[in-house]
Amino acid sequence: MKNLKRHILILLLLCRINIFCQIDSVINLGGGHTDNVTSVAISSDGSKIATGSNDYTAKLWDVNTGVEIRTLKGHTSYVTSVAISQDGSKIVTGSLDYTSKIWDANTGVEIRTLKGHTSGVTSVVISEDGSKIVTGSDKTVKIWDANTGVEIRTLNGHKSYIMSVAISQDGSKIVTGSGDSTTKIWDANTGVEIQTLSGHKGVVTSVAIRVGIIQLRYGMQIRV
Repeated sequence: MKNLKRHILILLLLCRINIFCQIDSVINLGGGHTDNVTSVAISSDGSKIATGSNDYTAKLWDVNTGVEIRTLKGHTSYVTSVAISQDGSKIVTGSLDYTSKIWDANTGVEIRTLKGHTSGVTSVVISEDGSKIVTGSDKTVKIWDANTGVEIRTLNGHKSYIMSVAISQDGSKIVTGSGDSTTKIWDANTGVEIQTLSGHKGVVTSVAIRVGIIQLRYGMQIRV
């Protein structure tokens, strides 16, 4: 847990310097959060930005004006990851309080809390059709039914904490990056590990998948 917190704090600093500053150079989001910004997400129509912070909150912003729309309060520790559903109706947050939460983006009301991880949640993502939520923590990844909050399955195989999760556009594959320096590709429908990608010498901090291409940190691309 100490190593996890150390790496997360490093990543939080990188987020603040490299990511939040990039947003701030386009629009002014000043005066909102009271601590480091740890995660950002933009809605599919480009009209809203969600941010997560060490101040235990997530916020929703208007992209065109930079005005804060609402604050999401409910977590009891750092909010490490945020995601917005494709239709913009829901926001998902992950926290070091071991939980993820689903929120109504239009009202800010908490819809449900996802409990099951035994350590802080470091990454969250929601499938394009909005039916599934994927969360990363400790050495495991969990898939949840977004409508009921029921855990569908757990993906086991990494030897260290999960830093990043992604899901393919059709929802059939999940990609995970870990502190064990590997990336894994999983069958989302069965939970079976398809492939392990080894090559990094350090923590894999970010993963993304698009049209059959997995993109890792440092711009490395692998076709699947």
